[in-house]
Amino acid sequence: MSRTIDLKQTTRIEGNAQIKIFLDDEDKVVRAHFQVMDFRGFEKFLQGCDLIGAPYIGARICGICSAAHELTAVEAIEEALGIEPNQTILNLREITLMGLMIKSHSLNLAFMVLPDLLGGPGEDIFDTIKKRPELGKTAFRVRNSGEMIENAVGGRNIHSSGLVVGGVMRSMGQKTSSVKKIARDVLSRIETFHTIIMDAMEEDLLKFPRSDASCISFLSEKDPHYLIGKEMTVRDPNGDVTHRFATSDYRDNIGEKYMSWTFSKFPYLMNEGWPDGKMTAGPLPRLTGGGFVDTPQAKEMIKELDRLSSNSPGNPFLNDLARSVEITLAAERVLDLLDDETTLGDEVRMPLPKAHGASQGTGAIEAPRGTLFHSYEIEDWRVKSAHILVPTQMNNAVINDTIEEIAKDHIADGDLTQEGRRLIGMCIRAMDPCLSCASHHLGEREYIEIIRVNEDVGTDRL
Repeated sequence: MSRTIDLKQTTRIEGNAQIKIFLDDEDKVVRAHFQVMDFRGFEKFLQGCDLIGAPYIGARICGICSAAHELTAVEAIEEALGIEPNQTILNLREITLMGLMIKSHSLNLAFMVLPDLLGGPGEDIFDTIKKRPELGKTAFRVRNSGEMIENAVGGRNIHSSGLVVGGVMRSMGQKTSSVKKIARDVLSRIETFHTIIMDAMEEDLLKFPRSDASCISFLSEKDPHYLIGKEMTVRDPNGDVTHRFATSDYRDNIGEKYMSWTFSKFPYLMNEGWPDGKMTAGPLPRLTGGGFVDTPQAKEMIKELDRLSSNSPGNPFLNDLARSVEITLAAERVLDLLDDETTLGDEVRMPLPKAHGASQGTGAIEAPRGTLFHSYEIEDWRVKSAHILVPTQMNNAVINDTIEEIAKDHIADGDLTQEGRRLIGMCIRAMDPCLSCASHHLGEREYIEIIRVNEDVGTDRL
């Protein structure tokens, strides 16, 4: 009798998802589906928007990484209009992105991941804080520090108003010393998270299956900064380069597969086809072969990541450790940028062209969860069409494959064991999916269950 195990609530992630694990007549796992349950049509919403307002619409895709969408939309429109921001503008935008990196990564590590590492089944961040109140204070402090750095240029907590086509709304001005103080405070506190995560890695790393998906990012020794990338680099899990292509050509190199059972698409490398071209993006893929990391504290921390990764390349659990490295790297990068006199300049707006016909532009940044693309066709100062490719989509295949592999090792008496539930939850949170960002596919979605099942076994949350 074929059956499914339904995990109807996946907790401590951004958005709504459920998991279905399909069993055959012998209670062996056939496959597993990580189903994104929301649909949001921002690519359609953007059609017809005026170019100045479009980034603000794009920012509404997500309340966590709104600045990432706003920055990427601005980049795409500036390319279409032929605007080249000066270095002061670029430095200020990068400070905003680094603040977002600290805020988003610390939110994931402290509030979503730590309960897995320090708590028992069903515990959350509030249980962790009761046990270790000093850890709770550090968690809130680091997360709020990232937000304050982001707001120094962005202007407000959610859906920032300070990132605009042609520049930014405000210079750094008198905020330099306070932002430096905040960044140094982050560096003094991140070791607490890093130590806890390292201990967990030593204990749990080999319980997770490795992934052979290609790692995709535009970071390299030649292009070491997260704000603007011109060339995508594809690496295998060991860090060896297998392929490169221009970010502006991403739609000619990355295909998107549609599945009837989810609102989120499955990107893949077109030169390898599906399923061989499965890919993954985010902290670990960025730092795989990460010779671009040159700030002192992050450079020391990445040695531990490299050591563990060499024993288990492509292991998604390592994303948690990679996030602590990137928090450190982001804080150090903020300090470097604020020591650059160019950052403190007052020329923060570029002139806009008076008229513009039809053209196309692509923006790409390394957002907290991976490479984010916005591509717009414009005509008469309005968006004619939009395409958005987000990091969570790129990680779809790895999330589904990892859940399936864990489930295969943790089925007993026709049900998923408690350890299996724990590891699946940890796997999903290690990938840190942002499902509001990822829900782009409507297509010819079927609203009926593809597989007829005779019995549901277990309904639970992770």
